[in-house]
Amino acid sequence: MAINYEFLFNNPHFDSLEEYLKGMPYFERYEEETSSYIYRKESRKYPDVVIVLHDIGIDLTDYLTGVGREHIGLLIEYLTGIYEEILVKEKD
Repeated sequence: MAINYEFLFNNPHFDSLEEYLKGMPYFERYEEETSSYIYRKESRKYPDVVIVLHDIGIDLTDYLTGVGREHIGLLIEYLTGIYEEILVKEKD
């Protein structure tokens, strides 16, 4: 089970955002095939969080282990320091 969130904001600066994503807690790897940032707190079969950048924002999949809530808070803090307005919504 997972919850998908979308963070929308104007003119994302992907270079600095990519570096920030790689520095977030529990970063494991970047998968080029799926353009996904994978976060895993412990050695488990499945990730705790998966983040994908797109041209108007970020998609975050939270696998409900607690790490997703932490990452949502970190992203909101980071993004609101750069962009005037962001929108966070749960995706269907």
